[in-house]
Amino acid sequence: NSRRIDDALRLLAPLVEQIPDDAQAQYWLGQAYLHNRRFDEALEHLERSAALAPDNLALRLELGRARAIAGDAEQAERIFIDIAATAPDAATAGEARRQLELVRDEGNLLRRAIAMEEAGRPDRAERLYRRLLADDETGDAGEGAEALEAGYRLGRLLLQRDDLDDAIETLETYRRQARDLAPPERLREADTLLEEAYERRAASWAMQLGEIDPDTGAAFVFGRRLVNTGRHALALQVLTPLIAHMPDDPQVRYWLG
Repeated sequence: NSRRIDDALRLLAPLVEQIPDDAQAQYWLGQAYLHNRRFDEALEHLERSAALAPDNLALRLELGRARAIAGDAEQAERIFIDIAATAPDAATAGEARRQLELVRDEGNLLRRAIAMEEAGRPDRAERLYRRLLADDETGDAGEGAEALEAGYRLGRLLLQRDDLDDAIETLETYRRQARDLAPPERLREADTLLEEAYERRAASWAMQLGEIDPDTGAAFVFGRRLVNTGRHALALQVLTPLIAHMPDDPQVRYWLG
């Protein structure tokens, strides 16, 4: 439990300071940090442990597992591939291949991405979500259910980060692909997120148009998108100020009308 992990950290941290070149001490401190979800500190000590005992493939395997748990699937893959190719015994090589399969499994990848997001590591979660989406585009994601969920979660994450253009594009793609596949409640959640993204983007454009010389072409494209998706009140917020910047443009007048 967490109390035992905290006790282990209190014992191991000063011990490692006294014997910094002991691979096993570094390993156990890294494991304690890993169980406490302190991933950066865990990886620092597990990397040190593996470097101190380069011939100990068990320590390398544990480093690979920690990389996978921490959401660094690419580095974990490299470690397992290297061990599988160089291990002198079949058992170690087989375990490395088994771990490699787990890293590449889409369902496992999605679970790790969600765990990273819940642990407050949105950067690592984003990389894993994007990897699932890239796998789906190349036809490697099986049924595609994991990629659909990754698309929804990535769009939500981008919206939380205020990356509105990317969030809108991601959520619109999810909405098209998930129309006949996702549960109705998840589709409604996606619609709510999209509506929020549209409103925030419209407010941003309206503010920019009132204060600075805007990128009117981009605003015009976004205004047309709002019209085409039935969000007429938001479209008015974006398109109305364009008249002052493009008073003689018939396209602006047409879409505003």
